[in-house]
Amino acid sequence: MPAPEIHVHTGDKVRIDQDGYMWFVGRGKDTIRRRGENISAFEIEAVVRKHPAVADAAAYPLAAEVGDEEVALAVVPREGHPFDETELIRYCAEN
Repeated sequence: MPAPEIHVHTGDKVRIDQDGYMWFVGRGKDTIRRRGENISAFEIEAVVRKHPAVADAAAYPLAAEVGDEEVALAVVPREGHPFDETELIRYCAEN
């Protein structure tokens, strides 16, 4: 019988196998609420992953000082490609 899914503090869904390993199943929610606007983490990730210097990316919410959330992004650079954070920010703004 598969292990039941649980929700962790991040909002992600995981399952814990019989050996105690935690496996990512999916997101509890895909939207990040920023300044009154709902933003799709999936859409952000899809754009960022098209950048030639990015191998993988994950967008997630961070608590804002006042109200809603801020968008955070974790990026895995593509091996052999120079990674420039400023260039990635420009690329995201254009796309």
